[in-house]
Amino acid sequence: MYVLRDILQFDTSVQDATNRFESIRRTCYLILGVGDGKQDEFLGYQYSTSVLNAYTDTNMEPYNETWHPRIDNIVYWGMDWMDPGYSGALSQQLELYYGNITYNTAIKDIIAHVQSGDLHIALYDYANDQVFISIHSKSDQNTAFQNAYQRPYIRFDLNDLFAEDY
Repeated sequence: MYVLRDILQFDTSVQDATNRFESIRRTCYLILGVGDGKQDEFLGYQYSTSVLNAYTDTNMEPYNETWHPRIDNIVYWGMDWMDPGYSGALSQQLELYYGNITYNTAIKDIIAHVQSGDLHIALYDYANDQVFISIHSKSDQNTAFQNAYQRPYIRFDLNDLFAEDY
């Protein structure tokens, strides 16, 4: 998380982020992505102590025609690197709504269908500088636990947030 924070604070391009990933001592296995809305660029990363691979829509791995096909202009993974269940459900929804994906479609028709995001979900709209976040609820005597994908989302305008004087 410190690496991602440093990318947000100090790096000005996807290439800067890639250079940072390459130069640090990586300590865990992750799949993640870094995008730049101004340059219209996005890379997905396979990240571990011994591996750092960057992917676009044209070389995305793991490739599987049935459960993880490549989709033009989309980099995606389900819950994990080799997860046919979640990745297959996600690819089906992405293909179904391809060309018409808005935050509403993502929330109601993709994420809710795939049922991915138990702890938290963050949807980034780089073109409009917005982020939509949902977090799980805890259960207590009066309410049942709900996963993040079952909960409402909060919309943040990043221009307003970054304009705040802290």
